[in-house]
Amino acid sequence: MERGNESAFPRPEAAGIEAQDGLTKREYFAAKAMQSFLTATNGQVDMIRHDIAKSSVLMADALLKELEK
Repeated sequence: MERGNESAFPRPEAAGIEAQDGLTKREYFAAKAMQSFLTATNGQVDMIRHDIAKSSVLMADALLKELEK
């Protein structure tokens, strides 16, 4: 899953602005999955925060694995 550690939105150095890597693809995909889970639960996450976080990372990893095929 090498590509999961690549920057999702790298910004090269330009006109005195320092280059930035930003989020990795894995972090970005996990955040998008978490956003979807939170929307689906209508914000009722008091008891399931750990499950949502873990599931979000698992979904990101599954997507990256599929994209590597």
